Amino acid sequence: MVGRVYEERALRTHVLVLVEGNRDAGAAGRVVALAVELGALDLVVRGRCRDALVHVPEQRLDLGYALDGRVHSALYNGHGHLSVTGRIAAVQTLRRTPLFERHAALGARLVPFAGWEMPVQYTSIVDEHRAVRTSAGVFDVSHMGQLSLRGRGAHEYLQSRLSNDLDRIGAGQAQYTLLTNERGGITDDLIAYRRGDDDYLLVVNAANVEPDHAALDETEDVSSEWALLAVQGPEALERLGTDIEPFTFREDDVLDVRCLVAGTGYTGERGCELGCSPDDAPSLWDAILERGVVPCGLGARDTLRLEVCYPLHGNDISPERTPIEAGLGWACALDKEFTGVDALRRQKEEGPDEKLVAFVMEEKAIPRQGMKIAEGGEVTSGSLSPMLNVGIGLGYVPAERAAPETPLSIDVRGRAKAARVVKKPIYRREES
Repeated sequence: MVGRVYEERALRTHVLVLVEGNRDAGAAGRVVALAVELGALDLVVRGRCRDALVHVPEQRLDLGYALDGRVHSALYNGHGHLSVTGRIAAVQTLRRTPLFERHAALGARLVPFAGWEMPVQYTSIVDEHRAVRTSAGVFDVSHMGQLSLRGRGAHEYLQSRLSNDLDRIGAGQAQYTLLTNERGGITDDLIAYRRGDDDYLLVVNAANVEPDHAALDETEDVSSEWALLAVQGPEALERLGTDIEPFTFREDDVLDVRCLVAGTGYTGERGCELGCSPDDAPSLWDAILERGVVPCGLGARDTLRLEVCYPLHGNDISPERTPIEAGLGWACALDKEFTGVDALRRQKEEGPDEKLVAFVMEEKAIPRQGMKIAEGGEVTSGSLSPMLNVGIGLGYVPAERAAPETPLSIDVRGRAKAARVVKKPIYRREES
């Protein structure tokens, strides 16, 4: 049976087996060993070894029964038990970018993310983070989605649905904007690239391609036509032998590959994003690495954006949160009509009950998403800042507690840890 499981490891559809009641100090190691033996695709140990999720191929539906005794014997002589989630319900098949083989060859740690199998790190998150802050790093962001709209009326259509004012940009310019719902909640944050008077390319979050396409039903989903690499850092443009102004774009040859070169990114550093044909992505990636640019994973991408307080959809912003609460009112042209604008006008006039703030820990502790804030609200993003070497985070607090220097108390695994609200961004280059 184990041999057959190994043969099926390449199948990306998998299932979840939940091992519960696992409180023995050495049990986590035995779960890992069992997962390896079964050819598991992934393993997540939660809490202090109390729960574990083992991902195994869907095709082995018998594992839900055959493993029961084996898990008992593997976990401290049967003091735990196995439960199967809904007769081993299948999980979404993971997709791969055109650079998957490159990531695997470099020994990247690959994880599921928004339905894709993506590199979270190659060496270490801290090293990759610092490479971007001090020199240059490259990220595969081909999982991002692209929606296209061109033809008569394209500008008017998007102007009536996106929050920012597209009249402020011309051909060759890009704009950060929001897609909002009737309540003013943030369905997605995205970048609109204006290619002409009635010609737009929208780059949207990977997990939101389908809902964005449904909301903007006149657009065309062209995600399969694009690969996207982000080269970021103070030396990024020099390493590529090019230059680009922030929030502008053009078509150009970069390292002998035809690209859409955009002065955008998600790290707070200068650099660019390179959109190209999926077939050209591997050669472009290789050429970038040959210039001494460091390959970076999603882990560093997350800590970099957190240091400069760029919100992450699904954590800091969501359909339940408005731009006014999230501090993104600057991306909303409230003098024009778009979905949810009336709700946002009312909220701006009355003031929100809660606001998204940045904070720094005053005690040695690392905040994480979901941790409660004693004064009200909770942490939405948290990590250790590789540049400042302190715990940092974003979180919603009562509006009256949102001013910089306001003290907060974060519940870090049952212990109250002191923090203080700071002005955004948390990290500024002059502090390094």
